[in-house]
Amino acid sequence: TRQPFPTADGHIAVVPYTPASTARLMGLLGSDALLTSPDFEAAKMCGQHMALVSGEIARKTPARTTAEWLEIFAANDIPAIRAEVAGKRP
Repeated sequence: TRQPFPTADGHIAVVPYTPASTARLMGLLGSDALLTSPDFEAAKMCGQHMALVSGEIARKTPARTTAEWLEIFAANDIPAIRAEVAGKRP
């Protein structure tokens, strides 16, 4: 479920490729508890956990601008880029 996520002023693409980067990302979003929740554990068992991660990213990224998130993610080794969504330019 790779998709651009909304920010306060546009969109961002964030791709946590590894369990370690996913854990760092959830920490940066203030969502550490998601990774130990029963729903996450159950979804992980059947390979569906990234949908929960993506939903959490989409829920949290509107709180900051794209530039703010890019700075935070770069400082924490989380792959991310500014994204343009068709019909929606910053």
